[in-house]
Amino acid sequence: MAPLNTTSILPRHFLFLLPATATEAERQAVIESARTLLPRGYVYVASPAEPTMEDRENIRFMPLNLKALPSFGDVTAVCVVRDQTIAIAARDAYPRTEVTVIDPLARETPEVIDRPVASWLAGSDDILEAA
Repeated sequence: MAPLNTTSILPRHFLFLLPATATEAERQAVIESARTLLPRGYVYVASPAEPTMEDRENIRFMPLNLKALPSFGDVTAVCVVRDQTIAIAARDAYPRTEVTVIDPLARETPEVIDRPVASWLAGSDDILEAA
C-alpha cells in the first residue's frame, strides 16, 4: 500500500475508527472520506466489522480492538465516528495527535472538527504545507 503523490519525506497516517454501531451508510461515507486522503498518505479504517487486516483500493482495513489500537509511527489525524469511548482510547493511544469525533453523514462539516482535520477532509493542502 503506497501513498499517491505524497510531497513530504515523512509519511502521513490518517486513521478512521468506527464503532460496532456504525451503519452501512456511515461506513460508506467514511470510505469516501478515506479515498480523498489517499493522495496525502496512508489511510486506515478500523472497525469491529472487519474480521482481518486487508488492503482494498489502497486503504488498509483492520479489526478495531480498543486495547490494542493500530501502531504505525506518528499518526497525522484520527477521526472517530460518533463514539466518545473510542475517542478517549484514541486520545490515550495517540497523545500527540488531534482526535476528532465526526458524524460522517452530516451535510456540513460539524463544528467539532477543527480546521486542520476539516481541511484534510475537504481536500485542502493548506495544513499539509505547514506540517
